[in-house]
Amino acid sequence: MSAMLHGIASGFRSQVLAVLIAASAGACSSTGYAHDRLLDLSDVVDIEYGTGMGLGVLAQATLYLQAGLGFSETWTAREWYGRRSASMNGGTFVGLLAFSSTGHDIHGSPPMSSMAVLCVNVLAVIDDDRAPQVIDRFRFGGLVYLPGGHGGLFVNVGEIVDLIVGLVGFDPAGDDGLPKTGPLTD
Repeated sequence: MSAMLHGIASGFRSQVLAVLIAASAGACSSTGYAHDRLLDLSDVVDIEYGTGMGLGVLAQATLYLQAGLGFSETWTAREWYGRRSASMNGGTFVGLLAFSSTGHDIHGSPPMSSMAVLCVNVLAVIDDDRAPQVIDRFRFGGLVYLPGGHGGLFVNVGEIVDLIVGLVGFDPAGDDGLPKTGPLTD
């Protein structure tokens, strides 16, 4: 009986492997496959950088949870969510641990301002239609605000998924063929 089950499982694994190889071969035949996979790899780490004056830190665990400490006036900023980005002019960061706020005048679409109460970004919950696409909301990292500017790095879990399933031809982020400078749209 166990030999028969082993044979069935082995046959099933062979069929799954054949399907994955066929899907990969089809994906590899497209002219931009390698280029799209390299861009998917670059999408895994999101960055934000800008100019301003202040001192503080802000940590984010997804778009919905954040905590910060400090104060900073932000003059300019650029933020990346996967392949898409947005530029901002003007804003203020205020962090009191479980209560924090980042406010920006946004040119174009998201990222949006945030207001965390007990670490929950209530603006992301209330104003969901201004947030980045769902796959880019699950990132972890933080920002450091210093006199003269700020910067931060985020690991984008959704883009890790996009990279892995992109190896077999799927594109859950919908960004294959887009340049790295594409504007944020939902």
